[in-house]
Amino acid sequence: MTDSLTIDIDNHEEGSTIVLTGELDADNCHQLKAATADIDGGAVTMDLGGLDFVDSSGIGQIIKIKELVGRGGGAFAITAMSPSVHKVLEITGLLDYLGAS
Repeated sequence: MTDSLTIDIDNHEEGSTIVLTGELDADNCHQLKAATADIDGGAVTMDLGGLDFVDSSGIGQIIKIKELVGRGGGAFAITAMSPSVHKVLEITGLLDYLGAS
């Protein structure tokens, strides 16, 4: 995929909110890894409402973030999803695992 990924992170007292826009795939998931490397606990919510596409590499990076947050004693949830991302997470059986609402 060639479309870009935008990552906005809002750090606050309770934790962090990560908003992804565009496409998350093998070509750019390293950007998400780098942007979230300092997350070490607290509550983390991800807003995927502006994400048009995600592939297995992107899903893998989201799972790694969830696991990193869990190891730090924090809670992880997805608060919004585009229909296409919801479909992918539903097909893969990851909606519940990722705390998707």
